[in-house]
Amino acid sequence: MAIDTSRIVEFVQIINETWSSPLQIAVAMYLLWQQLGIASLAGLGAMLILIPINGYITGKMRYITNRLMLHKDKRIKLMNEILSGIKVLKLYAWEQSFDDQVMEKRNNEVKQLTTRAYFQGAMVYIFNSATFLFSVSIKRINKYMSGHEIDSQSITRDIKSKDAIVVEKASFSWTKSDNQTLSDITLTVPKNKLIAIVGQVGAGKSSLLHALLGDMNKVKGTININGSVAFVPQQAWIQNATLRQNIIYTNPLDEKKLNKIIDNCALVQDLEILPGGQTTEIGEKGINLSGGQKQRVSMARACYSDSDVYLLDDPLSALDANVGKHIFDKVIGPNGMLKNKTRVLVTHRISVNRFTLLYHQYFLPE
Repeated sequence: MAIDTSRIVEFVQIINETWSSPLQIAVAMYLLWQQLGIASLAGLGAMLILIPINGYITGKMRYITNRLMLHKDKRIKLMNEILSGIKVLKLYAWEQSFDDQVMEKRNNEVKQLTTRAYFQGAMVYIFNSATFLFSVSIKRINKYMSGHEIDSQSITRDIKSKDAIVVEKASFSWTKSDNQTLSDITLTVPKNKLIAIVGQVGAGKSSLLHALLGDMNKVKGTININGSVAFVPQQAWIQNATLRQNIIYTNPLDEKKLNKIIDNCALVQDLEILPGGQTTEIGEKGINLSGGQKQRVSMARACYSDSDVYLLDDPLSALDANVGKHIFDKVIGPNGMLKNKTRVLVTHRISVNRFTLLYHQYFLPE
């Protein structure tokens, strides 16, 4: 998407050439005729001859670019799968096998890049390449924008409900054409309680939270959520801004509240290390933060939002035992700062029980 949108931006920047180029050609031909007479028609004839050649090369470039995008998407998808499962990959010593797969996809991509480079060399004088790039990019963006929209009415917001979350015999799929990912889910979460959703890896715990957020297609059943919702994902989302802006986001600054949240989320020592403290600029995707730091910043942002319902997708997974216990005691647990909020904690570790026995558990079916 980033490549496609940048190409459209480039097209918009040079779109004025579509009307100015014919005018420039007409003026140039008039001036050449004044100087060279009939000999000036040679240049015009050469330009007219190149038009069908340009059309042929443009067609080949369109085909090569589509092939290149296909190979590139496959390689990026494989790399995302490798990085997300790197622990399992290292455990079973599958490095060479996956390395061969990545190199195969990369070689296919390089072949397309090489072929395209040859054609680009032949298109030095082609003035309509921007139009071609625009047409390819607009098709990809149209395909993306034409995807199925999530039904905004799939989740009701009945504030009169005595429970924070009520799910009754609901089934969900990621798209309308996919098979059901979650089937016949019934769940009731009382207000101001801590509920742990426990299950094996791949059981659908994270999918259930996305269903509660409205990110999945509801096939049947009902969902009601009473109050505002804050979500802490497994992969923390960090914006390219200061640490303070990443925490308060669009909310007004409250120094006392912010400092308390920073302390409860075990970020005090991290701020002492960072050169600018709260005003330290965080790179895109939190490049200058560790995984645990990004997770705590994400937790701090959720706490600062002061929502009614908190959906926590295994937020302690990237933290060591001491920091995890601190955050559970100070934030998530029965005596934490969210004790008067509804908390739905997803985990595959029953060992979290060592922190507290005062919450309910909902086990996802196998």
